[in-house]
Amino acid sequence: MNIEKLTYIEALIEYVEAHLSEDISAETLAQAGFVSRAKLYRDFYNVVGHSIKEYIRKRRLSCALTLMKKSELPLADIAYLWGYSSQQDFSRLVQHKLNMTPMEYKRSDRYYYFPRYIGDSMFLDI
Repeated sequence: MNIEKLTYIEALIEYVEAHLSEDISAETLAQAGFVSRAKLYRDFYNVVGHSIKEYIRKRRLSCALTLMKKSELPLADIAYLWGYSSQQDFSRLVQHKLNMTPMEYKRSDRYYYFPRYIGDSMFLDI
């Protein structure tokens, strides 16, 4: 794998992780990476294994559900903290992805976790 490609994608992952609760556009990421959107989409998928939108969507859901399990914050607050437009929007997504309501998820022994992409940088010194 091209080291430059990996480096710029990992830098964009850092940006995404720092701004997960905000609206993140592919255009902003492409500008930050000094590449076209088409190249960004292709490189991101080739390195991470997920599309940009899918990665962001799964990371937000993972973070929101983790917070929901660990806190007593109202569901609406959790939804807004992680960039969802409403509690209903968040609830529909949870129902669609997990086949249970957010409160059923909170009470269950089930965990949804989508890890942050760490990268292959540990293999670059070979």
